[in-house]
Amino acid sequence: MREVLKFIMGGYAMNQKILFSPIGGTDPISNFRDGAMLHILRVYKPDIVYIYLSKEMCVYQDKDNRYLYCIERLEKLLNHKFQVHELKRPELINVHEYDYFYKDFNDIISDIKSKHQYSTLYLNVSSGTPAMKSALQMMASISEYRMIPIQVSTPVKGINLHYENRDNYEVEEYWELNEDNVENFENRCIESRGDNQLAAIKKGVINNHIDSYDYVAALQISKSIKDFVCDDLFILLRAASYRLQLDFSGIDKLLNSTDYDILPIKDWNRKIILEYLLCLRIKLKREEYSDFIRAITPIIAELFELVLKKQCNIGINTYSTIKRNRNNVFIRRWDRKKLANNPDLLRVLDDHFNGRILENPIASYHLSVIIDAYCNHEKTKNTVEDLSNVEQKVRNLAAHEIISVTDEWIKSNTGFTSEEIINKLKYLSKMCSFTITKDLWDSFDKMNLLIKQQL
Repeated sequence: MREVLKFIMGGYAMNQKILFSPIGGTDPISNFRDGAMLHILRVYKPDIVYIYLSKEMCVYQDKDNRYLYCIERLEKLLNHKFQVHELKRPELINVHEYDYFYKDFNDIISDIKSKHQYSTLYLNVSSGTPAMKSALQMMASISEYRMIPIQVSTPVKGINLHYENRDNYEVEEYWELNEDNVENFENRCIESRGDNQLAAIKKGVINNHIDSYDYVAALQISKSIKDFVCDDLFILLRAASYRLQLDFSGIDKLLNSTDYDILPIKDWNRKIILEYLLCLRIKLKREEYSDFIRAITPIIAELFELVLKKQCNIGINTYSTIKRNRNNVFIRRWDRKKLANNPDLLRVLDDHFNGRILENPIASYHLSVIIDAYCNHEKTKNTVEDLSNVEQKVRNLAAHEIISVTDEWIKSNTGFTSEEIINKLKYLSKMCSFTITKDLWDSFDKMNLLIKQQL
């Protein structure tokens, strides 16, 4: 809404129709019928018209006002006002030079689009020299802007012969004899429906970024072809980026007024486990092994705590207190007074940690010691031990040393591949009463399909 108000306050109307038209030898009237420029005006009734005149056409216009005269007469006939801008190039003699027109047209159209962002731009690709027509067709094909090229067929559907004397042009007489000045005139306009090639190429790149879960890159490229994609694409790409950042409140705010829902789990405890594991999985798909290793600590701690609660009936909050650290961040720490209420648990911890568990922040290796002492499920205990060893052996190396972390490096240092580590985390989730089904495990890819449908 802010952009709309800004647009209106800036003096530009929305949803205007604009025509950019070179002027050629058959304009404004030829063979007692509309030339291409005049016929497009008659059919489309644009609000704004830019007419482009080379040196020869400037001479004709200055001589008898033929182009503006016919436009003004058409205004009265249609009861429709055209805002006309003349783009005169009196120095332009070499009208066969394609490169000149491509650059000049590009500069002009970029300026038009910057002034009229929310308008529809039509291009007359039937008037002017072959170089002019080719330049406009190419621009429509590869420009970042949406433009509609319009061809106008000749009345005889063939080569347009010239009966008029262009140097002694009786403009008033030709207007009166124009056979298109009737209510049931023949519409000879044909819109070129070919896809914009640049947009098609960029859409392919966007698809690849989505498949690679790089939603930020996909969003940036989408912005460069905003005229060729729907608004829902931007919404979903932002939501997907938030999902990868575990920003659930951002997703809720963004999708609140839409029918989209990209999160398969609503319950907070299960949602955070699933989404964190999915983010780890994406790191593996991108071969971001160093980031993967550094990121496993929070989920290991979370799952170890759930194992204690579900299988050992031990809630860590009962034996901890929350205190601020030096950075004013709240941290859970062991509390020996609370632990004293469970002498057996305190003994297990003291025995393992050199006779005394300190009131330090609670860490996953503390929890693994408790699980080993109290859990009766052997596979769960072994899985916890494996993950604890993984964290201790490689997490600190990856976090504090400049090293190349590959899947082979992880395997050689832990005995497990990164995929096997992920599977162990999924197994612990299952043992905590949360089975991650294939449908849940593939939910990012399903979201990607939803996003790509907007292309």
